[in-house]
Amino acid sequence: MYRTAASRLRVLKGHVHGRLPASTRFASSSAVATNTFSSGGIFSWLTGERSKSSPPLDFPLPGVSLPPSLPDYVESGKTKITTLPNGVKIASETSALLKLKSEVTEAFNNPQGLLLKAIHSAGYSGALANPLLAPESAINRLNSTILEEFVSENYTAPRIVLAASGVEHDQLLSVAESLLSELPSISRPEELKSVYIGGDYRCQADSGDQSTHFALAFEFPVVGIRRRKQWL
Repeated sequence: MYRTAASRLRVLKGHVHGRLPASTRFASSSAVATNTFSSGGIFSWLTGERSKSSPPLDFPLPGVSLPPSLPDYVESGKTKITTLPNGVKIASETSALLKLKSEVTEAFNNPQGLLLKAIHSAGYSGALANPLLAPESAINRLNSTILEEFVSENYTAPRIVLAASGVEHDQLLSVAESLLSELPSISRPEELKSVYIGGDYRCQADSGDQSTHFALAFEFPVVGIRRRKQWL
């Protein structure tokens, strides 16, 4: 090995000083070019050792099993549809409820969303004190009775607007009047006024979160855009 290394050092030295004939230089350069793909470096070339070339990037390493690739299309949850005798269709999808729970959990883990909810619940009484997103405990309490009460209170004639585009008004009226005229005409309940009362809200974060998030809000009268910009 030492003789081979010394011989190759002499060849390399000859390359540096340019004293080798053209045939020798050609043979040496071809050998170097051949070993470029399989050589492990200058030390392997000097000692005459051979090393296998690295496998291409588009082939898996030997002994390494790759997981199956993700599908290009993910099938959505199946929707169950029941058609009543009068033509009304009732559809439900369980995956939508699971997705809603996941979104609610993610929103409450976000400090920005938590602060926005806390500002409204601590600063106001009335409608603005209600959370922007229903908590997961409220979602778990949903049942047919609660949904029926919500529909009977909110799906009333004064709360419904039927809008259409690209159709004559008289033609739309002839079709919609017979379908919607039997809806109950119930007066809308009086909306609760939101009153700013002020307050503070504190929440203990998880032990792993070392950051402190806070928000400060105050009420000011509704004024013009220009004057509001001056205040801000």
